[in-house]
Amino acid sequence: MRTRRDVLATAGAACAGLLAGCTGTNGGGSGDGTTETNSTTRTLTDVDVPDDPDVTTVDSMPTPVRGDPDADVTVTVFEDYACPHCAHYATEVMPRIVENYTKPGTVRYEHRDFPIPVSEEWSWAGANAARAVQDALDDAAFFEYTHTLFAHQDAYVDAGARGYDYLGTVAADLGADA
Repeated sequence: MRTRRDVLATAGAACAGLLAGCTGTNGGGSGDGTTETNSTTRTLTDVDVPDDPDVTTVDSMPTPVRGDPDADVTVTVFEDYACPHCAHYATEVMPRIVENYTKPGTVRYEHRDFPIPVSEEWSWAGANAARAVQDALDDAAFFEYTHTLFAHQDAYVDAGARGYDYLGTVAADLGADA
C-alpha cells in the first residue's frame, strides 16, 4: 500500500528528473539573471526604473492554479512549451496528478513558465500565448490551452511561421482573441 508521502516523493523526483532533462538540451542565454535591452545590460531587479523611457513595467499576472487554494500540499511545476520532456509530463503525468490529487482537493497545482529556452522562438511564444489566454479568459482556459499545446507540440515548434497560426487557432477555439 502506497502512502501519500510515497506518491508525492515519487512525483517530486519525477519533476526533478524532467527539469534536469530539460536543462540538458541546447539552452540559451547567459543564465546570470540579466536581460538585454537597447544594448544595455540590466539585472532583472533593475528593470523597474520609473524614469527610464526604454523600460515598460507591467504588473505580473497571477500564477495559474488548479485545485483547493488551501490544500496542505502545493505542487509547483516549471515548464517550457518547446521542451519534449515537459510535453511528456504535461500529457502523461500531470493528468493523473490532477485526477487523483487536485480534483479531490488534496493538492494545489501551480504552473510557472520556465522558458529554458529549448527553442529561442517557441519557448517564449508558447508561454506568451498561454498567458494571453489566461488574461482573456481564466485559469481553467489556461490549463486547457497549455494541455493542447503540449499534446500537439510539433504543430508549432516544427512549423516555422505557421506555428503562430496554430497558437492563434487554439486560442480562438477556446474563445480568446487569436
